[in-house]
Amino acid sequence: WHGTPLKKLALDMDRMDMGGSTNIEGYHRKFLATCNDWDYLVSQNSFSTEIFKSCFAFKDRPILQIGYPRNDILIRDNNKEKIKEYKKKLGLPLDKKIILYAPTWRDDNRIIINDITNNKILKAFEQLSNKKPRLMIRAHYNTSNFILNENSIDVTDYPDMQELLCAADILITDYSSCIWDFSLMLKPCFIYATDIGQYKQERDFYMPMSEWPFPIATNNAELINNIVNFNEEVYIKKVKKHHQTLGSYEDGRACEKVHKLIEDIIIKG
Repeated sequence: WHGTPLKKLALDMDRMDMGGSTNIEGYHRKFLATCNDWDYLVSQNSFSTEIFKSCFAFKDRPILQIGYPRNDILIRDNNKEKIKEYKKKLGLPLDKKIILYAPTWRDDNRIIINDITNNKILKAFEQLSNKKPRLMIRAHYNTSNFILNENSIDVTDYPDMQELLCAADILITDYSSCIWDFSLMLKPCFIYATDIGQYKQERDFYMPMSEWPFPIATNNAELINNIVNFNEEVYIKKVKKHHQTLGSYEDGRACEKVHKLIEDIIIKG
C-alpha cells in the first residue's frame, strides 16, 4: 500500500458517491477478491496495521511492520545534496522554494482547485521563506481542468511521487495519504481542504482532522493566514509527536528487509 490511511479505505467504506455507476456492495466484492490474492502486507506504523486488518480483511495473514520500501529515500536522501540532485533531475530552479500541490483521489472526477495558483498565496510563501516560489501540481488522473501560470508546472505524469516529495520544500494537500510520507522529512505541510463536509459525508476518516499535526485551511484566506503565521519549531514538535502516537516503523531500511524476506522464501521453496 502507500501512505497512512487517514481516510477510510476498501472494506471499511460504507458508502460511495461515483455518479451512481458503482454501488458499495459491488466495490467490496471486487476489492475482497483482490485482497484474497495477497500473502503479505507491508505497514509503516502500528496505526495502519490495525486498519489493514479490517479494510483488507487481513486478520490472519502476515503484516510486515517494517515501513514502506518506497519511503526509504525520504529518510536516506533527506539532506541538502540529495535534494539538490532531485531538483536538478526535475529541472527545477535551485534558487526558489519548491511547493508541491498534491490533492487526493476524487471518486466523482471533481475539478482540481484552481485558486492554488493565486498570487496572494505565492506571495505568502515568499514572505515565509524569503525566496520566490515555484509550484508543482500533481493531480490524480481522474481530476481535470486545472490552470497553470508562469510560476507553476504540471508534474502529474512524473513516474515517481517519492522523488517529487524529496524535491519539494513544502507540500499542500487535502486528504492525501502522501502527507504522512512527506512528514517523515519534517518539512512544512499545509492542508487546503475546501470540501471537508462533503468529503467526510462521502468517505469519512479513521482519525479526525483536528488530530492531524498540520495547519488546516478551508478557504483561501485561511491558507494564507496559516502560511504567514507558520511556526516551524511548533510544527516539528507536533509532527514528531504524531509519528510517536501512530507508532512509526520507518527507519530507511524497509527495502532491505523485504529483500531478505524474498530471499528466505526462495531458499525455503
